[in-house]
Amino acid sequence: MIVSKPSARDLLFDNASAFESRTALVDSTGEVSYKDLYRLVETFQRHLIECGTGRGDRVLLTGRNNAQLVAAILACWRLECLAIPIDFRMTVGEVINICQKVQARVVLASEAFAEIETLKKGILEKGSKENGTRLFTLESVAASATQGSVMQEPGSAGEPSSYDFDALVILTSGTTGTPKGAVHTFESLIENLRELSYYFKMSDTTKLVLPLPVSHIFGLEVLFIVLLHGGTVILCDLDPTSMIGAINKYEPQILAGVPTIYGALLSAGRERLNLDAAELLLSGGAPLPVSLARQFEETFGKRINNGYGSTESKLICLNIDGPLESIGRPIESATIRVIDPEGKELEEGQEGEIYIDCPLVMKGYLGQDEKTRETLTPTGYRTGDIGYVKDGYVFISGRAKEMIIVAGNKVFPSEVEDVLARHPLVKEVAVTGVEHSRLGQIVKATIVICDTGLSERLVGPQAKETRESVLADLKSFSKDNLKRELRPMVWDLRPDSQPLPKTRSGKIDKKMLS
Repeated sequence: MIVSKPSARDLLFDNASAFESRTALVDSTGEVSYKDLYRLVETFQRHLIECGTGRGDRVLLTGRNNAQLVAAILACWRLECLAIPIDFRMTVGEVINICQKVQARVVLASEAFAEIETLKKGILEKGSKENGTRLFTLESVAASATQGSVMQEPGSAGEPSSYDFDALVILTSGTTGTPKGAVHTFESLIENLRELSYYFKMSDTTKLVLPLPVSHIFGLEVLFIVLLHGGTVILCDLDPTSMIGAINKYEPQILAGVPTIYGALLSAGRERLNLDAAELLLSGGAPLPVSLARQFEETFGKRINNGYGSTESKLICLNIDGPLESIGRPIESATIRVIDPEGKELEEGQEGEIYIDCPLVMKGYLGQDEKTRETLTPTGYRTGDIGYVKDGYVFISGRAKEMIIVAGNKVFPSEVEDVLARHPLVKEVAVTGVEHSRLGQIVKATIVICDTGLSERLVGPQAKETRESVLADLKSFSKDNLKRELRPMVWDLRPDSQPLPKTRSGKIDKKMLS
């Protein structure tokens, strides 16, 4: 069965019967059918009703990607609650802080949370007094499930009369201060998924391997695109070994990951990885080095499909067959505008700040009207990215806030990283700016060496001589391939046993390198 144009109601109710016997999810417990998934949704819905939770209430969710977490999110949406999934690896202090800031009515956390008892105590002491917050574990709620038929029509809460309700908050940053939470309506989310489905060529036989957390917009949207169409999502950990095992076992048509994941898959090689069935290899969350994309295609005969979006905008662009340097064309409902510092819209080919004019972007930041007005302008959503449009394709030069100004010359880290990544000794590279009294800023390159022998000598008695030899090679390569202002003047060389720091979503964390 193929769903040609699935609706919001399909995802919340009708898929329970339409794909009853098919596998919806594969998690650490095994295969979960659509029938069992929606029975679990019903269980969480009933529990939230018993807690007095209803339209507009905020539910904080934290756990590993599994059927329980997915069911809890769907249950929130059935009740028109605001689901706020947050990263499972946050500390107790971060979770409690977010809980207070967003005024969560209910917290659903996994028992596997590192300090679940401390979290329970903290929520009880701080949450209940201020917001009446209650905490339950995902496992305990799931265990309360009763046998019976899957709910095919709305239960005691009733079906929403409209699907244009605030449904999702994705946090952008600010776990130690006031978090910025991008609010999305359910209707805009479904419309975005349906537009993206055109590129996915979805059917109910589609399989996706997903290592990305659903607390990030990329992972969440890809997950629900597949479930909306009755496909199967194989959930795995955010590490190469887990992803390779899942790919080889299930032979998926779709993969989704950040560039560092594809770099790890490339290192595994054809001998360890079977990508024969793969049709769409989605990359997002960070710039995709062109050198990585080319080498990947040469090795596997598969193109990595670069995408673009943000917590605020959802997924907006996808590169199916355009230039590798591009992030693709925008979806049908989105218009990309390039604006100069004076607010003037630039012509094609001219570089400026990217604005997205689209009815599907976020509604605003939760409880932060001033920041919302700064970001959602009459021209569109202000991304903070610098780029240009050519022949309908969008090209991103880099983040405005990451731009390095060397003696008045603009340097985007990605253009330097892409060149240095081609050097055979470079395993990982991150480029940042360093203050300089005469030039304003200079370029710094932090590089992890891939050669095991050299790596060992970098930390051994031959460290000085080895470092000088490698630096001479890298500097010569930079001179041959980079303009003067782009060449690094500060180098930090690391052995392969000291990888670059990563964020919770697997991206290189440059804040830790500054």
